[in-house]
Amino acid sequence: MATNFKHKGKVLTVPTVSGAESGDAFVVGSYMPGVLISDAETASPYEAPVRVEGVFELSCKANNGSGDVAISVGDALYWTDKDTPLDKDSSEDFFGIALEAVDSGETETINVYITPKMAAAFVHENDLILTAKVALTSANIKAMNATPVQIIAAPGADAAIEFLSAVIHYEHDGSDDYTGGGDVTFKIADGATVSNAISAANSFGASGDKLTQCVGLDTANGIALTANKALQITNADAAFAGDGTGTATVHVSYRILDLS
Repeated sequence: MATNFKHKGKVLTVPTVSGAESGDAFVVGSYMPGVLISDAETASPYEAPVRVEGVFELSCKANNGSGDVAISVGDALYWTDKDTPLDKDSSEDFFGIALEAVDSGETETINVYITPKMAAAFVHENDLILTAKVALTSANIKAMNATPVQIIAAPGADAAIEFLSAVIHYEHDGSDDYTGGGDVTFKIADGATVSNAISAANSFGASGDKLTQCVGLDTANGIALTANKALQITNADAAFAGDGTGTATVHVSYRILDLS
């Protein structure tokens, strides 16, 4: 092991703010979201241990800074300060991904997935190959037939997402399997499918852990991409159902195309 290795970096002791308490959301700098695991020190610089990876129950308000708008599973959430619920105001600091929905204008405590790697994924750099890592809950898997899960947020005006490849790491819970289901694909929101299909048996319908790669769809007529649309994962044939409770992590490689 390298002699300069210090620790795994999942919990960092960092300066925070006066009055920060265990369970508070906090963003270190502009790119590292986390949650305090104990109260901050009472003297400046108010240091506290902050966990920077995982899923936490956090207060979220369904508002984007300009008005009320629903939070959907897979939406990016942003942080203002320790006393303000997370919301969809992208002018603030990126924090994480909503794993549950909140009705427009409501404030609820929901599961939020955080990791410093995801912060970088939302700082879009045109024409570079980027990666993203997104967690799927059992609820996501069962609902994605009717409600596709967002993997990459819409990149903004005069930009489009080019899907390159993805790996689905399905983790069976060791108990019940999902029933039903159909081919799993990646698609542009309200638009074309952009990947080859992964069968149910090689994804969420598996009877054990699965690690499966898919690539961009090969079609003679090409794929119609759409500017400023999110990338989603779905299974359009049939919903996964039953008593399965397995979860998954999706790893995606993509580019943001500058159309200006």
